[in-house]
Amino acid sequence: MRNAGGTISIAIALLAALTSSQLAAKPSSGSTEYRAQQGDSLTAIRARPLAKLGKDALRFSNVPSLGGSVVIIELSRSGKSEALGRVFFLHGHPADRWRQIGQMRIFMAAADFDTLALEADSLIERGKVAMAEPLPSDTIDVCVDGSAHLLERYASGKTSWIRDRCGGTGDSIERLMAKVLKMNINRYLRPLGDKLP
Repeated sequence: MRNAGGTISIAIALLAALTSSQLAAKPSSGSTEYRAQQGDSLTAIRARPLAKLGKDALRFSNVPSLGGSVVIIELSRSGKSEALGRVFFLHGHPADRWRQIGQMRIFMAAADFDTLALEADSLIERGKVAMAEPLPSDTIDVCVDGSAHLLERYASGKTSWIRDRCGGTGDSIERLMAKVLKMNINRYLRPLGDKLP
């Protein structure tokens, strides 16, 4: 991995940036391939259809509406023993462009991926339920700013996705993917032990 120290520093900064409190707003979801919208970070990496990643795959991405740091995680099961993927680190603004500033390969045990996939499936289903629930009559569905979080899933020949902003399902997606980042970054930090500042 080229410039591993720099990439890890970027990853740590972005991991911290992924946590923020936002207003609540209703999610959107679908059961066909997600079509990137203007300003989506997925366009910067020319994201492939999820089915091209593997028979059992997921992808996470975020888009801060006021610009800043972006993380895109792609993972797919590779045989019986492990799941492989990549993390892309970007910076920019949806009204301008996203620039890729780093990339790293990630992996996890198949059992860990299966647990992650179950959590992802549950999030998508919960998001669909939240989307269908009517808002109280005195509530306005609005989100002024914040990050949009997208979770895409492909399994058993079917695609599904959930996109949420300003808390709710988006916060849950954020925590789930931060866990994936932390697990992989820790592999590179562990040998440094107490040498870290």
